[in-house]
Amino acid sequence: METDPSRGENPEAAFEVSEQRWRSLVDHAPSIITVVKADLTIEYINRPVPGLAPEEVVGRNVLDFIQPEFHQLAEEKIRYVLETGEPASYISQATGPDGSVAWYDNQLGPLMIEGRVDAVTFFATDITPRMIAEEALRESEEKFRILFDLSPYSMVLSDLEGTIEICNHQFTELHATREGPETQVGRNVADFFPEDQRPLLEATIGKMIMEGGPPERVQYTMLKEDGTEFHAEAISSVGKSPGPCT
Repeated sequence: METDPSRGENPEAAFEVSEQRWRSLVDHAPSIITVVKADLTIEYINRPVPGLAPEEVVGRNVLDFIQPEFHQLAEEKIRYVLETGEPASYISQATGPDGSVAWYDNQLGPLMIEGRVDAVTFFATDITPRMIAEEALRESEEKFRILFDLSPYSMVLSDLEGTIEICNHQFTELHATREGPETQVGRNVADFFPEDQRPLLEATIGKMIMEGGPPERVQYTMLKEDGTEFHAEAISSVGKSPGPCT
């Protein structure tokens, strides 16, 4: 009579099937899975980075594969898991055999044996493309902010409700505000227009939102902080983010 190992009718065969399934799971996992002992030596790794074989990694100190500036952070997280049995996480850089450096999102958890923490499991996911994109975005935003601040023209960015997100010094000088650009955030652009000019402002922005098209020059009467009126020309445009730029 044949038995079905998956139903536990043959314990040894069932154990072998279970081990094969576990091995297949970790071998094909999208993350690099590492088991690190209390002395920081690597006990197991499912898949090293290209250029390294498992036998070149197992037995070595996990810090050998982490950039020096992240050593203290990594040790602190490992000790935390070992001492508390609670999970931890951190982001770090690691160096490959060819000298290339990659960013990893590390998720740590306890490996429990007989009710105690025997080792720490690492689930490391390569997030280098994300980090590169975020750094490029930060650099782009920094360049934009420099150009924005140094512009000889009054500039203000708001959301679609007119709430100011950022403005430059030229804006505060034009409107003679008592305080600098940072304190204007949260105010409404309409605060700097007389009541009879606000419908024109709303109509101009509404048209830009509905129809798009190139920025439009419009003559307005505007207000200084003390209520003094003055005439000015504004160019408004609408973008996906942030909102209207006047």
